[in-house]
Amino acid sequence: MNLENTYICTVCGITCMWASTRGRYEDIDEKGYCPFCRGEMIDTNIEFLDFIKKSKKDPDFENNLIETMVKPLGKFDPSKQKKSNKSIELRRASSSSIKPTNIPKCPTCQSTNIRKIGGIERGTSIAVFGLFSKKINKTFKCNNCDYTW
Repeated sequence: MNLENTYICTVCGITCMWASTRGRYEDIDEKGYCPFCRGEMIDTNIEFLDFIKKSKKDPDFENNLIETMVKPLGKFDPSKQKKSNKSIELRRASSSSIKPTNIPKCPTCQSTNIRKIGGIERGTSIAVFGLFSKKINKTFKCNNCDYTW
């Protein structure tokens, strides 16, 4: 199996990537079966990134693959395709609604484009400016507005 190619289920027509990204819902299991209907997965001979680009350019790209690669095998079941599509939509909706928390933001401009002030930078500032250094008791610096806190 080529880890970089896209695979398509012979039963439900779902396209997946091989299990090189363990833990994601679109993974094929270790034995090469569809994660939704347990059908056999076949190699499309299209690299996953190329597949994504082609799918974005042509909305019917996946349907054309089903017509040319899956239906001729005689195992395709449209009812299972609908179930697996609903399952994917539900998982994507739930994963996209999860917002990361505890991301530090600049208190002045609310930007997340910040960096931690390093020990060498802090030490140099204290050595040059002494007690007048702006970096004493500061931890972060905003890369947008240069505010330190």
